[in-house]
Amino acid sequence: MNKITFRISSNVYEKRSQTFFANTEKYDRGRTQKKIILEQTLKAFFQVLDDQGNAIRSATVYANGKNQGKTDQNGKIGFDYKDKEINKQIAVKAFKKGFEPRERSISLSPKTGKTYSFRLQAIEPIKISVLDDESDNAIADKKITINGKSYQTDAYGIVEYIPETNKGKLTYNYSGQDIMHYPASGSFDYSLSERFFEL
Repeated sequence: MNKITFRISSNVYEKRSQTFFANTEKYDRGRTQKKIILEQTLKAFFQVLDDQGNAIRSATVYANGKNQGKTDQNGKIGFDYKDKEINKQIAVKAFKKGFEPRERSISLSPKTGKTYSFRLQAIEPIKISVLDDESDNAIADKKITINGKSYQTDAYGIVEYIPETNKGKLTYNYSGQDIMHYPASGSFDYSLSERFFEL
């Protein structure tokens, strides 16, 4: 009994390796032939851009529920799929810190090499000004908690906070441990047009 291994490499079809066992002493040409069935491999590209059309490097891309890795210097990353998956709808999500994540459903093309673009909108920082109730003067070096994280105002009484999205709600609180000011807490809604708040 001899062992015969076939290794097939192709730019179009999947790479396969398969082993058969054959009795060369009792070889019968008329017997049923062994077959190796190959599936065609196609490739899609996902390109992640900012809202100005510039490539975003090192953005993370999830496709079909799996982490595909990070984009290259051109904002691109490849995704391989089989010919039996043509026209299949899959969910693709792209995200990077400092940008709003983007998710969309795409249909896998019968044509290999198609590029799908994802535009991410930059997240603008929110500025919070802490003022004295009586004088309206800025309160420097004031400790304030925003969405559970601790910050401290700068010399101008400002805290700059970067949220995870461009629209949402923030909660805040600060103590009255500096004697001169009462503790306070509350919340406010922010949006793309509302990025500055006074407390």
